[in-house]
Amino acid sequence: MNNQIKASPLSVQILEILWEHGKLSTKTIHESIQHSHPLAFTTVSTVLTRMEKKGLVKHSTIGRQYFYEALIEKESLQEKNLQLILDTFFEGKASHLMSFLLTSQHIESEELEEIKNMIETNKKKGDS
Repeated sequence: MNNQIKASPLSVQILEILWEHGKLSTKTIHESIQHSHPLAFTTVSTVLTRMEKKGLVKHSTIGRQYFYEALIEKESLQEKNLQLILDTFFEGKASHLMSFLLTSQHIESEELEEIKNMIETNKKKGDS
């Protein structure tokens, strides 16, 4: 798969902040992640630079500050990473993934009902 986008958990957290707030300075991003990742400002700056090289974010300069914004939509990143997981671990088949989830995870009955309703809705769309 040529359109893989590998994003570390820290990169995803930074993207979550940018998706929620829009364009932010490196300083604001750094302050936003301190409660979960107490990192040096230079570390956050390096991660942002790497994310930019991967095409996940872009920056603009205002004065001496860098401001970053996400270049990828959340759904697009989810789709690309889920496809990578499907291809790598489940022979590209959603049914194998679902089987794994249903047998290896405890899923509450309410959530199972939600899944059942999604399947029924999806079946109806396919029948139309």
